[in-house]
Amino acid sequence: MSTEVETPDPLEALVADVRAGRVEEVRQAIGAAPDLVHAYDPNAWCCRGTLLNLATSNGDRAMIDALLDLGADINQKSDWWAGGFAPIHSVPMAHRPGLAEFLIERGATVDVHAAANHGLIDRLTELLDDQPHRVNQPVGDGARPLHFAATREVAELLIERGALLEPLDVDHGSTPAQWAARDRRDVTRYLLAQGAESDPFMLVAIDDQTTLGSQLELDFAVANAVLGPSMFPSPGSKAGHIYCYHLGPYSSTLLQIAAVLDRREIVTLLVNAGAGLNTRGGYDDSTALHVAAWNGYADGVEHLVSLGAAIDQASGPIHENTPLGWALVNGKADVVARLLKLGAEVLPRHRTDLAKGAEGKLDFSAGTKEDFDRIAELLDGPEGGDVAEGGRP
Repeated sequence: MSTEVETPDPLEALVADVRAGRVEEVRQAIGAAPDLVHAYDPNAWCCRGTLLNLATSNGDRAMIDALLDLGADINQKSDWWAGGFAPIHSVPMAHRPGLAEFLIERGATVDVHAAANHGLIDRLTELLDDQPHRVNQPVGDGARPLHFAATREVAELLIERGALLEPLDVDHGSTPAQWAARDRRDVTRYLLAQGAESDPFMLVAIDDQTTLGSQLELDFAVANAVLGPSMFPSPGSKAGHIYCYHLGPYSSTLLQIAAVLDRREIVTLLVNAGAGLNTRGGYDDSTALHVAAWNGYADGVEHLVSLGAAIDQASGPIHENTPLGWALVNGKADVVARLLKLGAEVLPRHRTDLAKGAEGKLDFSAGTKEDFDRIAELLDGPEGGDVAEGGRP
């Protein structure tokens, strides 16, 4: 019998430590091999980001400080075939504007993309005055400054300076209006007013019930639209359209996206137009009720059930779990309570998942111990009860 123990790859271990925020371990690893501070994430699906890209994406200021102290280049871009991102380009919405200001104080270069991304209108004006051609300059993913526009004001300036209205990024084959649809609805609405093309998924994201209703009147098939490569190709790579990252994976139904965003009026609009309430798609061949439950929308869940959604339909082969199970695994106690009130069955596996959650052994769960404690009380209450033990009282 072999007694050899596989030695972990130093770079993979370092990347894991950066992602987990283990500052002292990172200091020790780079202290032993200083060149690693400039290394890229070896996982190709993570766009070969720098260690600073990873720390910035996590909003981890302590890790950013440590890496800079160890010699990291704050302006080093990711090593991505479609164009690299600097850390200043990687600041997530949840950490703006504070983290961007922090990076700038530490020496980050504010180029046209960073200025557009963080709404620095005066700096953007200066850069475009100095070199007007930068208005359509590509950067990470081959995206242009308009793809990054943080506000309508930024988008207006870029359009006035000659920005192309609908350039496709290189990696995802997506327009600026599509990039902005979920988190920057005012930008998307402005671009549509300038003549950019819409699509049903964009209209759901920006909550444009009027235009979507008009499209449904012309073609009821829109109600059962599916997010797929035939409708939204990404010609540059296997990465998928930008909607796969902002809205849902390929094979998601339009109704699922409405449920993900808790657009209850649009849910009603789609169902009245013929959308299949229990049509499966997206991750694990789930339904709209599954994704509403996962995201914690108790009112949205009740709305779907009131329209006729199957409350105990199982998802696909990965989990084979009901909406109640999806809510439970993600620690959404309010949804668990609502589903129990609406008559959802409690299965033996739900109690097994609950025990794992309480022990912190569930992957991809946002649930805390307090969440799982509350769910345990709900399952033991008058509306809970294990099916294997005879169901509810």
